[in-house]
Amino acid sequence: MKAWVIESRAPQWACRATFDLLIELDWLPNTDIEKAIAARFLLLNDYPISESWKALLGEWLELAKQAQKENSDEYE
Repeated sequence: MKAWVIESRAPQWACRATFDLLIELDWLPNTDIEKAIAARFLLLNDYPISESWKALLGEWLELAKQAQKENSDEYE
């Protein structure tokens, strides 16, 4: 998938659809990079964030919330 996205310069919706599928299939992030991306994705796309996601993502979820707040403050 990664190679296809890079080679095809895939639109954002293609990347989102893939991540939506991973979430539906109960994929869980393992590395810090995966956790950071997952936290940002969940917040940006208004996914419900369960207690298990909160525990799994930990500080990455807080950093994603902070980034989202900073971005929204810039556009006010």
